[in-house]
Amino acid sequence: MTDTLYESFTESPDNDVGITASLTYAQTFTPSVAHNITSVKLLLYRQGTPGTMYVEIRATSAHYPTGSALVTGSINANDFTTNSSGQLYEITFPSALSLDADTEYAIIARCGGDAGNRPLWLWKTAGGYAGGFARGSMDNGASWYNQGGDLIFYEYGTAISGNTSNFFHFF
Repeated sequence: MTDTLYESFTESPDNDVGITASLTYAQTFTPSVAHNITSVKLLLYRQGTPGTMYVEIRATSAHYPTGSALVTGSINANDFTTNSSGQLYEITFPSALSLDADTEYAIIARCGGDAGNRPLWLWKTAGGYAGGFARGSMDNGASWYNQGGDLIFYEYGTAISGNTSNFFHFF
């Protein structure tokens, strides 16, 4: 089954944020259709050798990430381009996670690097994605602040099997 693009923010970026052991970033998003999330693509590049980058999906509260990861994927950030224009990298989750329509979730990127060895996520400082917000954390996700703008992301998934919204059953 081919994955479908559900949510995205694809405007041309004008800045980046560096992900380190203490600096964590998130982009919240709101699916308009219930589906199973299978992967995300993020516009990234690297400085140095950052190691493994982890991407989580979390619930939100009042537009900020909350709780523990609902699902986590990883990617070797050492393989990222060093070109500051970035490249789209897909992070596939080990199992699909069911997302509800009209419910806000967060895509969180974290990595154990430092200022010289880090992945960087490109973003648009003026934003424009109506379904969510960019968030930052200076304590690896323990608390969050409003980053402003929106981070570049693509969110993919599959239809939820057994969806019978167009099926009428008569007894």
